[in-house]
Amino acid sequence: MKKVSIVIAVAFLFTGAGCRPREKQKTRYDAIDGGYVLRKECYRPVDDCWTDCENRNAGRTCIDCCRDQEFLCDTQQKFSFESCKSAQ
Repeated sequence: MKKVSIVIAVAFLFTGAGCRPREKQKTRYDAIDGGYVLRKECYRPVDDCWTDCENRNAGRTCIDCCRDQEFLCDTQQKFSFESCKSAQ
């Protein structure tokens, strides 16, 4: 009985030793170490966008739109805070 349990334990160790975790697929933001940098040029438009949402009593969708546009602005992609004016 001891031999069988030893053989099973050794077999388990050998089969588990060769398993490695899969490599995580890289995204386009992996080169940005520690997150993206907030750009000062984006501060004012984001504040204006949030203020507009607040003044219109718009819901969560408007705030989320502003956050999305802020991310795009900070990462120097195409953005449009004007598109949030129609968000409710």
